[in-house]
Amino acid sequence: MAAIYSCLLFTFGCMVPKQVNVLLPAEFTVREPIKKLALGARTRSSGNEWNSWNGLFGSNDWTDQYGIKEAIKGLQGALDKTPRFEAVLLDSSFGEARRQSFPEPIRWNVVEHICRENGAQALIVLEIFDVDTRTIRRTREVLATDFEGNPITVPELELEEFVTVSIGWRMYDPAQKEIADEVILLDEESFLGKGYRETEARYNLPDPSEMVRRTAYEGGLSYGGRISPTWATVKRRYYGKHKEEQMMEIAGMQAEAGNWKDAAQKWKKIIYSTEDQTLAGKAAYNMAVASEIEGSLEAAKAWAEKSKDEFRNKKARSYLEVLEQRIKDEALIRKQLPEGQ
Repeated sequence: MAAIYSCLLFTFGCMVPKQVNVLLPAEFTVREPIKKLALGARTRSSGNEWNSWNGLFGSNDWTDQYGIKEAIKGLQGALDKTPRFEAVLLDSSFGEARRQSFPEPIRWNVVEHICRENGAQALIVLEIFDVDTRTIRRTREVLATDFEGNPITVPELELEEFVTVSIGWRMYDPAQKEIADEVILLDEESFLGKGYRETEARYNLPDPSEMVRRTAYEGGLSYGGRISPTWATVKRRYYGKHKEEQMMEIAGMQAEAGNWKDAAQKWKKIIYSTEDQTLAGKAAYNMAVASEIEGSLEAAKAWAEKSKDEFRNKKARSYLEVLEQRIKDEALIRKQLPEGQ
């Protein structure tokens, strides 16, 4: 009973979690000759099409200005981590950002000049920025102590602030003289503040401008994921043990230590030597996970199919669907990345 409890405590149904880094395809495919991107933004300051970034904080609406700058930083951060693009942050802005609809496009002679000066093949501009907030109030009873140290129950107020940013992006392709991409993306983050009074709960929330900055940064990351393959961390699970099968447990410990090659050898031996169909199904499932981690998706798919069809492992069905989607994603990524990357 203690062994079963231990298994449930540290794993999920005796399956061990493993984090895996995978490359996800971009939602929007940028044509291959475009490698270097110039990044800029319209701000809340009025003026000509080419204004200094020094005017970024000149508006009374400082919260939006901070948010706009953080969104661009988020996009730059996303592109810096991708193998697809190189990004350069412009020391200029392009007139005033709108809150709902896109403004008139930037003139092509301006776009061409910026790209030429920065060695870029395309220009990305943040042109819409809007913020919306909503608050959820909850009250719950919590334990506290009175002035004499006696335990008492008091009401605690919990404020959850939801911040939503709407960001409109345009990608200008000067060689084609076309707006290659135009999209408005929504990102929402939540922030929690607790206190015995509303003033205390609000005090324990981040500053409003900080909440906007954090949410806007995530908005920049989102657009980076839209136009470029990006790395993401996903979770896989494998069987760490099976009843009294010692080899399965040893292989599980080797996998946990990162020694997938030796673990796979033991799982293979189990598959071809055991008469226990359940055990063989678990070992075949683990072989699929090991193959994916080692970068062989087709082998992973074959092992998952074997686990599902030959040994009737129910969990293999959903994992097989994940692998089939990954194979499709890999084919798309090959089209989105230049050769040699």
